[in-house]
Amino acid sequence: METKIREQFLEDLKGLIQIPSVSSEKEQVEKALDYFLDTAERLGLHAEKLLDGQIGIVEMGEGTETVGILVHLDVVDIGDADQWTVAPFDITVKDGKVYGRGVLDDKGPAMAALYAMKAVKDCGRPLRKKVRMIIGTQEEVEWTDMNAYVEKYPLPDYSFTPDGYFPIGNVEKGYYDIGLRFPYGDEKPSDLPMIRSIDAGVASNVVPESCTVTLSNGETVKTQGKATHSCLPDKGINAVFLMKEELQNNHEIGENTCSRVLNMMYDYFSDFVGQALGIEKKEEYYKGEYIHKNMFTPSVIKNTEEGVEVLVNCRFAYTTSREEIRTAFETMAAKLGGEIIYEDFLPAVFVSREAPFLKELARAYETVTEQEAQFVLDYGASYCKAMPNMVSYGPIFPEMEDKCHQTDEYMPLEKIEQMYDILETALAGIVLSELSMKPAE
Repeated sequence: METKIREQFLEDLKGLIQIPSVSSEKEQVEKALDYFLDTAERLGLHAEKLLDGQIGIVEMGEGTETVGILVHLDVVDIGDADQWTVAPFDITVKDGKVYGRGVLDDKGPAMAALYAMKAVKDCGRPLRKKVRMIIGTQEEVEWTDMNAYVEKYPLPDYSFTPDGYFPIGNVEKGYYDIGLRFPYGDEKPSDLPMIRSIDAGVASNVVPESCTVTLSNGETVKTQGKATHSCLPDKGINAVFLMKEELQNNHEIGENTCSRVLNMMYDYFSDFVGQALGIEKKEEYYKGEYIHKNMFTPSVIKNTEEGVEVLVNCRFAYTTSREEIRTAFETMAAKLGGEIIYEDFLPAVFVSREAPFLKELARAYETVTEQEAQFVLDYGASYCKAMPNMVSYGPIFPEMEDKCHQTDEYMPLEKIEQMYDILETALAGIVLSELSMKPAE
């Protein structure tokens, strides 16, 4: 990335990061979309807003084939602001790193892809395929945006999203949020203090970094863990599990619905793989591809008038079915008289590495990095699940620290520039070629 381009890129990214587009703040999210589309138009690309501001598109090129680039501009909440050492909604460049909420997930990659599109458009050669960037606004929550787009508009022939891991994520775990409610039972009188309320978690896809319990004697107990993306719960420290251990080791409390639910979450999920559910899968490979294990995260716990409600985020392997997971959770919840009250499901992804567009993505990665383009399992829940023939393609390099959804989110500036070079090379290889890149039927 040339110095002039880098400076303008960082300036444009700064303006985007400064918009606090947390998924629930619809006005701010649409403001971020408007800013991004205005930037695209300034760069000479066609841009427009669809579906009452749920989706934006940026297009260039022409032809019978369309390659899609899917990105999103909504971000997760920053959590405890006091834990940040930099301003979350601003760009801070220090020690070769660019900090800010969304720098890694997904505003930084989105801006890099936009700049890559401009570079290819301005190369002076005919674009033999159409490129359509589809910009989402609700990726971090329920996909009302992309679901509406898929239902109403034609889909690209093949796509990638810079919202996962390099080199190429052609296999992706399934995503399943399960909401449980445990009604309050007849609480037996006790001379010991009992839990009156539990409050943990900010989003279904984030490992809770804090958990607060209020006891009947007025005492408040708080545990501090480490937030991380729920697709890799073992990389964080779940404050819910810490609370179970804190109360067990340092407080004598009576038993009630709250304590039983807390204990159940610990007993079933503190091993991360939910072995107690009875659906642990032994095979970690499918058709030669690594698919890993099922992983589970109790991500939100709260009290309501009806009972204790828990949201568990599941990242399941390609060979595990929705029915298996649901049945296991029904059995578990029934032990405390609970029930499933909410479900959000996205299937696992499997795209053959023999697809022509994947070979071009691999070639671009190898050209820029001089490293072998291995095919990898993506643990997250990216827009790959939204439509066929889509893979994840960056932004996280094998040697990088993954700071998605974490305090002090950052991406090394060197890696941002390398990501841009890869995206530009890949796009050029696809759209300048007269050859079809479509996967086999």
